[in-house]
Amino acid sequence: MKSYLYLNILLFVLIFLFFAWMFNHQSSFQFQSASFDNLSSRIPEGMQSKKAGNRWKGLIIKRGSHIFSIYHTKGVPDDTFYSHLKRFYGKNGVEFAVYTNGFAFRKKVKKKERLVSVFTGPDSLIYWVELRSNLIGKNVLSSIDTFYTYLTINNEKPTSDMSEQLKKFRKSLPFTLIHRAFFTIGLIVPAYLIIIVIMLIYLKFGGKMPKKLRRDMLIVYEEGCTVIYRSTFQYKIFPGFLGLLNNGKLCVYSMGKFLGEIDRKDARLIKNKIKINKHISVKVKDLQKWKSQLDI
Repeated sequence: MKSYLYLNILLFVLIFLFFAWMFNHQSSFQFQSASFDNLSSRIPEGMQSKKAGNRWKGLIIKRGSHIFSIYHTKGVPDDTFYSHLKRFYGKNGVEFAVYTNGFAFRKKVKKKERLVSVFTGPDSLIYWVELRSNLIGKNVLSSIDTFYTYLTINNEKPTSDMSEQLKKFRKSLPFTLIHRAFFTIGLIVPAYLIIIVIMLIYLKFGGKMPKKLRRDMLIVYEEGCTVIYRSTFQYKIFPGFLGLLNNGKLCVYSMGKFLGEIDRKDARLIKNKIKINKHISVKVKDLQKWKSQLDI
């Protein structure tokens, strides 16, 4: 039974190491200088591709499950465009002035979070900067911070204090979104601790002597042995109690529940386990003691 407890602890450690690796993987973002028409900045390293449509031109960077993209367009009236964004995404967005007009918002599409910031540049183009990822965290958000820190358009830096604009945008994001990985671990760790505590209690009390029996009724007994139940489609292991009664019956209990019995003369030893019936066998700690009592 203890092996199952150790297996659960090992599984917990592996899950914890996986999340630790994931955090480290996130924090290992590398950046590179890049130019896209009039725009220059630093962007995440990754596979780059360009997209040209009827109205929008884009630079897309893919790195694992993260997609960082920059688009721009012209000929769109500022007032109409931003009022449209605010009407649809106002609840999840904030004003985001970079040069003049701007708006930043959050949207979820196909289980991916989209963090979008839109602004009008000094070249009168409207820019759409988007981060799309399954897992948004502080390290992933650093790609947005780095982009705006080094941003220039036609060699002009943002006229606004970008640290304040970025801080305002972050405050608009849910806490569980930014700290989702830690929040997930915060749910997993207590759950596994509860499982381990339950297993410890089960191991401690599952193999105790049932209340219906007394020591003077027993020739020999063992608490905390391992009961194995095996059938065609089932295989179960749980802590149990094995006792040899004065009437010659060998009985098995678990958590005080009677599981089966056999005459001592019919008991059989299969490998290191005592066979009770077709489905139940018991693995004991002191096999020699039981061999002498059962003549097996």
